[in-house]
Amino acid sequence: MATSKAFQVNLSPEHHRQLRCLAERRARSMGSLVRESVAEYLASVPPEDEPLAGLPGMFEDTGARPHGDVGDSHDAYLADLPERDSNERKRPGSRRRTIARS
Repeated sequence: MATSKAFQVNLSPEHHRQLRCLAERRARSMGSLVRESVAEYLASVPPEDEPLAGLPGMFEDTGARPHGDVGDSHDAYLADLPERDSNERKRPGSRRRTIARS
């Protein structure tokens, strides 16, 4: 098993008894049954319960798509952009200044 992290769980006396009996019948440790149960539960959690799961499809874009889906054809989309003059790329005040020395 990969490295694990210790975690304490408080069970009701009845749940503890049921888990202990099940572990004995299956010849397994109580901890292995708890780990298996947690793994199964976490695998069954619906994706919409995850915080970022709603991002895809959150925005509806019904505008014109001259190049189809930009994600699929980003090269064609970028190739269609007008070339900018190299001076346009500079931020205001970012020019090098030369000082005349005497």
